[in-house]
Amino acid sequence: LNIFPEITTDSVSLAIQTGYRQIDCAIAYRNEKALSAGIADRLRKAYLIRELFLSLLNPYYMYY
Repeated sequence: LNIFPEITTDSVSLAIQTGYRQIDCAIAYRNEKALSAGIADRLRKAYLIRELFLSLLNPYYMYY
């Protein structure tokens, strides 16, 4: 969960830099701002991203 947002931001930025292109996230994690800050940080550093996939789990639309 969103305990240390700066760690999430740094982790996402580093993951994109090292080649990760798929990021899994969920509303329950409550880290949308930190996640988007990590993506923005990598874009600001002029790192070219050709493809980036975000997987979002929305619990409000899940059926059991």
